[in-house]
Amino acid sequence: MTAPAGKAELAGAIVHRLDRTATAIVKEHIRAQCEECEQDFHVCFLDGVIDEKERPVWIDVKNQRARLKAIEKTLAAAARAIMQEPQESDWRPNPTALLVRFINRFAEQGGDRATVEKFKAATRWFDLLSISSTELLTLFYAWSRLAGGKAQQLTPDARSIPVQDFFAHWSWQLVHEFAPELAPDVAHDSESEEAGSPPEQRTVADYIATSWSRLSPEFRTVHNRLLQARGLPAIPEPEVDHFVRPTPTQRRRFPWKKYLTVTGLLAEYVRGPNDMKFRDACLRVRRRYQA
Repeated sequence: MTAPAGKAELAGAIVHRLDRTATAIVKEHIRAQCEECEQDFHVCFLDGVIDEKERPVWIDVKNQRARLKAIEKTLAAAARAIMQEPQESDWRPNPTALLVRFINRFAEQGGDRATVEKFKAATRWFDLLSISSTELLTLFYAWSRLAGGKAQQLTPDARSIPVQDFFAHWSWQLVHEFAPELAPDVAHDSESEEAGSPPEQRTVADYIATSWSRLSPEFRTVHNRLLQARGLPAIPEPEVDHFVRPTPTQRRRFPWKKYLTVTGLLAEYVRGPNDMKFRDACLRVRRRYQA
């Protein structure tokens, strides 16, 4: 997939694909959602999450296990290599001299002694080159054992969500919240105008909130599922249902190509260039929410 390289350009491409006539407020909402997706990805795929039974849940268990096993193998090999070297000879440079020269150059360029002192204080705790070879191989060996132990805990029967499904889920939310094809025209909605929001500042979410009773029960169900998936409270069912079911000629077609494109752009925004395919994942997510 060919797309702009920078995150700002990618966010702009997602906005343009979702709604070419998006207002400044809508654009900002979409960019905020992209940033939230990136944060959610790092939390779920790198740090793990906790499910409703207080159990750690790893997304993409297979890849996480493979990475930990690679760390175990690499650090164990590094420890063995250091162990084979004569411990009485130090093959590393003098860390103190290197650090002093770097700090002096930093001070000459910046001229701010207070900043230099803060920098020196911040770097005192990290002096890896000053430890002995024996200490270094012990540290590597310990890290290797920790990584291997964690890999063993990630059993194949742990709940796993493929990366493609993660992005397909987030893209589904973006399309349903911001794509004009999936919401009635808000430009001439009397209830929204009475609410005091100018048409150019209203979002699809604003329309949903003010027109909840006139939207279809199917749409309300799917929208509440999306809200709950994002940790937001569901909107109560209206006291009086004003929905009028449209004729087949009035039905809006789901923007499938837009959904696929936005999913790919969102994945590139979060992970960088990749060759992942999203058709199957998007079909799974679509079936799940439209069941």
